[in-house]
Amino acid sequence: MASGSDLQKMLQCGRVFCPAAPIDRIQLFRGRKEQLQSVISAITTRGKHVVMFGDRGVGKTSLANILKDALHGQDSIEVAKINCNENDSYLDSWRRALAEITMLVEGANEKDGSSPTEYVLSQWLEGLPKVGSGEIKKILNHKCSEAHDLVIIFDEVDRLGIEQRRLFADTIKDLSDSSTHATIMLIGVAHTITDLIEEHKSIERCIAQIWMPPMAKYELREIIDTGLRSLGMTIDRVAKDIIVSLSRGYPYYTHLLCNEAINKAIRNKARSVEKSDLNGAIKQSIANAVASVQEDYSKAADGQRKGTKYPIVLLASALADTDDLGYFRPFDLKAHKQAEGEKRLAQDYSEHLNKLATDPTRGNVLERRGTARKYKFRFRNPLLKPYIIMKGIDEGLVGGGLLEGLSQEKKPPTTLFDDFA
Repeated sequence: MASGSDLQKMLQCGRVFCPAAPIDRIQLFRGRKEQLQSVISAITTRGKHVVMFGDRGVGKTSLANILKDALHGQDSIEVAKINCNENDSYLDSWRRALAEITMLVEGANEKDGSSPTEYVLSQWLEGLPKVGSGEIKKILNHKCSEAHDLVIIFDEVDRLGIEQRRLFADTIKDLSDSSTHATIMLIGVAHTITDLIEEHKSIERCIAQIWMPPMAKYELREIIDTGLRSLGMTIDRVAKDIIVSLSRGYPYYTHLLCNEAINKAIRNKARSVEKSDLNGAIKQSIANAVASVQEDYSKAADGQRKGTKYPIVLLASALADTDDLGYFRPFDLKAHKQAEGEKRLAQDYSEHLNKLATDPTRGNVLERRGTARKYKFRFRNPLLKPYIIMKGIDEGLVGGGLLEGLSQEKKPPTTLFDDFA
């Protein structure tokens, strides 16, 4: 049973390494310096707005959360942020955003000594017969001035309908043309800006297009080092490198694995996280991963007969080298023993890959692009990749050398499988 001091340390660990929630304190935010600088540069450029896009779990919301702190000393800049909902209209989104912003309005008669009244800007939407970019521009112009700038962040814009996103593009163009002292920042899950804002070409000159790729290894190490330092703990170098490599660039898994490994070390009365702590951490991370990832894997990997190859194909896919957009080809997948010959093996992989991309009973976990015999694939939800690798390690689908291979300063090995057949 954990002591009171151990429980306190575990609670502190949960605040530092928090896979269930984005970072909201700049003291714990690490990496993304280039992207943060690009956002700040856009905010301080008149008529410039921001569209940020990337995979789930790469830290887009965390960056938005700490933006206000990053603008420390800039009292003239006010930041408001909302999350968009699937059924939101354009008006719904703006109503909730403007409800986050207040404004003091002077009394009607200065002689009666009436004091200024505080309003939320959403009140200005009441009674309007319609709301479009023109009405939003008028409201923001009332609030903003040469001495006061406003940043309004709309997160999860990908959840809105196409027409709603077009209206946001119109609003950005209108605000930019009129040099309104307000910056709109749109954030969403997308591989390309076209996936998020189809009308982006009409507003290219007035937006900073910020792509959030998976994190670099040094950025993930910064997350680990900063968190452990705040806990007064250390970590074995090999253990840290394994956590970084298993994360595959996604800080969600860095937080998840660190949380589990540190809690194990605390229960063992240790002040350092060792490689031995990772075995239990991997198993717990699999159990505690987000439900949607677990469900996607279960649907894709389950077979009607014993010895199904889908878990192996998924694992090979998760370890494959990819291009900049996350795509791989069948010949990028290799097995440890290639007795069947690489050509035969690639054909066997292709059959399973095509089903993972087109068969609804497999959950369509892969996205397919190209033409027959030249198809390439990528995971629709890249958060599946680290989960699949950890699942493969836990279930013994790969050789015992995989963890050692992951601790090296190179790409994870892809030739550790048993016979594919």
